[in-house]
Amino acid sequence: MCDDYIRDHHPALARRASRLGGRLLTAKGDHVSERPAVTRLPGKPNQPLPPTGRPACGQIVRIHSGQSHGFIRDEDSREVFFHRTDTAWGTFNQLLVGDKVAFELIEDRCSGPRATRVRRGDSAR
Repeated sequence: MCDDYIRDHHPALARRASRLGGRLLTAKGDHVSERPAVTRLPGKPNQPLPPTGRPACGQIVRIHSGQSHGFIRDEDSREVFFHRTDTAWGTFNQLLVGDKVAFELIEDRCSGPRATRVRRGDSAR
């Protein structure tokens, strides 16, 4: 009876229910909702978790401070991209060409290798 009433008087809810397999959630709660359980993850809501990679070391070879990015040459002699947001706050402006840095290396098939969590020093934690 309740499902018929909703189909007749609230066509938008009926269309939504048909997409959910015909199940309607009424005020009485006689049907179960199909929503996934909410998970509580650290960080900001509705933001993806920051990517993590394998620890690596390298040396700064180029910095484009006006464009907020630079490149690191890693132990395998590859140039690895990093962005200002991948460094600790205030660290980007202090980096110079030739500085030894430690970072986490992310291998991306589309855009190539990227460094995250870039910090001064040559110890890859």
